[in-house]
Amino acid sequence: MSHVGRSAGDSKTAAAHASTDKNAVNNDFPVYPGVDCLSHVASAWEEAADAKLVKLGLYEVAYGGPPSEAKAIFDEHFLPNGPVGTTSYDQRTAIHNSKVLANNTRNEERRFDLLMEARTKVYGLIKASVDASSMLLGKDQGQM
Repeated sequence: MSHVGRSAGDSKTAAAHASTDKNAVNNDFPVYPGVDCLSHVASAWEEAADAKLVKLGLYEVAYGGPPSEAKAIFDEHFLPNGPVGTTSYDQRTAIHNSKVLANNTRNEERRFDLLMEARTKVYGLIKASVDASSMLLGKDQGQM
């Protein structure tokens, strides 16, 4: 997937920002209680995780929806074809519609990039939570 409109400096800045966000967030995300926990513990973890996801703006992404940044990107509409025989109008319409198609394609790529970035953040949060849980469970069982 191409990154339209991004330069190498933008990706380094974005990577540094993402790593800062990840470090700050992982400390606050609740530790997964494990598979053999009681239902009230699992419900409490789910509520705490949902609250953290809402705070980060990732709740809808975690449940399969698009991120809010992607919803803010709107596509342009194509111009309709004119009456038969209006060549100058048809030429202007064709030029306009080709520009609209290019813009809409870039919008779709940007929405996809935003969705993948948001899903990666959600995955990282949950993975860190489960990893922390597995370390704690391993210590409790004398496996570490």
